[in-house]
Parts: sequence; C-alpha cells; structure tokens
Amino acid sequence: MQTKNTAKSIYQEIEDIVFVPKKKSRKKILLIILVLILLFGLLGTWLLYDRGYFFDLNAPLDNTDTNSKAPEDKIENITIPNEGEYKFKTKKTFSKKSCGLQATGEEIYTDWFNINGEVWRVKLSSVRVIDDNLSNTRVWYTTSSDPILEGGTYTELGDGAPAYETGTKQGNYDINGAGRYRLRILCWNTDYTIEVQDNK
Repeated sequence: MQTKNTAKSIYQEIEDIVFVPKKKSRKKILLIILVLILLFGLLGTWLLYDRGYFFDLNAPLDNTDTNSKAPEDKIENITIPNEGEYKFKTKKTFSKKSCGLQATGEEIYTDWFNINGEVWRVKLSSVRVIDDNLSNTRVWYTTSSDPILEGGTYTELGDGAPAYETGTKQGNYDINGAGRYRLRILCWNTDYTIEVQDNK
C-alpha cells in the first residue's frame, strides 16, 4: 500500500509561516501599526521638547527665587505714587544701645528675613550716646551670604556720611523687590532702632 507523500516543499512551509490565516494576520498587522505609531509619537515629542516647544516639567512653579534679582537692580528711595496703596507692617526690629562705643565702631550682620511685597521699607532712627565723639549709623541690605569685604554685593541706605554735627540719623528708605534679605549695620556711639516693614 502506498502512502501519500504529505511532505511540503520548503516554499510551502515559508508561505505558511509568513501568510497566516486572515484573523491572525489582521491582529499582527494592527499590533505592528500601533507599535510604530507609539514609537514615532515618542520620537516626535522628544524632538519638539528638545527644540523648546514644550515647557520644562522640572522648572519650579514659583518664580520667586531669592537670588533672581541682584541688589543693584533694586530701586532705593523710590517715589511711591500713592502711598495709601501700601499698608506697611513691621516684620523685624533691630535695635541696640550704646553701639560702637569703641573707637573702631561696631559691625553687625542681622538674621535673614523674607519680604513678600513688591515694596518694603527700612525705618532708621539713631541717637548720639556720648557728646563730642563721632556718631553715626550706616545700614546696607543684601541677598548675599558673604561678608561685605569678601565679595558680597551690598547696597547702602542713604549717603552714609557721618553726622558730625548732630550725631543722629533718621529716615525712611523704600526698596523694590521681594526676596530673602539681611542687613549689615555699622555704628559708632549711637543708640539705634531699625524697623523692617513689608507691605504684604
């Protein structure tokens, strides 16, 4: 009895592997199309992001960086068009009795404080302690953590000239810019009070 030769030629076997029944073939084609769409979509998104068309997801939402404005960008002694718009409230008070009685004076760096308003104010008043001696109080503000002689950028309030005649210094100094600040105080032979006021 002869058996039928059911062996397939190599071409038929390749044809069976490549050309599967219709249902299976459709699923594979759809899967390949979806994978290609996904790959091209990811590649296109990356190219657009790389060219700056999308915002940086890692960028902070709050843009109030304390070092974003250098002190020289602040406007000291600004003219406020309608001062009634600003309700200043004292946030910090720095005062000292008999400051700088030694001949060289006294240098003080205050603690840091945060300003939230667009305009803030420093109110300075000082009184001579001993008559006939040099008497003055000078004040700087800064966002720098370095001392003034080590490269820190500081801005002085007022002219800074010693008040030989009266020995006192008084004044309100308005400054633009929110941020984190500290004061440097240099004083000779004075009792002083400094109020830091914010409008928020």
